[in-house]
Amino acid sequence: MDSADEVLLDQCNFGSDLNLAVGLGAGRPLSPEEWSKAPNNRYSLIRNCVLPTVDASWLESRHLRLESNTIESLDISNSRIEKLEVVNNRVSLGVNLENTQVKESTIQPLAKGQAKLDGSNIRLN
Repeated sequence: MDSADEVLLDQCNFGSDLNLAVGLGAGRPLSPEEWSKAPNNRYSLIRNCVLPTVDASWLESRHLRLESNTIESLDISNSRIEKLEVVNNRVSLGVNLENTQVKESTIQPLAKGQAKLDGSNIRLN
């Protein structure tokens, strides 16, 4: 996703097998030289989808929006995202936002203990 200018996933069903991860980010640690000054990905919208495990770790994006999805587990850890929106999703398990840096975020209310935020600058309401 980080190499595409814009991405739209709408009404896709990736199943419910937690062993199958939908990979959106690099999924591996990036060296300091690999981080872009300005991410290639300007906008990514994922809406109305069924996703088992979402691996958006190590993602660079100017704007990532996850809207009205059914997600078992969501990992956006170690990412750099200018604007992050996670709204109106049904998330069964956890949301990992550890070490993620954003300039602006809107994160839906999550169950107590569902979000991991260590090392990130994201604050939940």
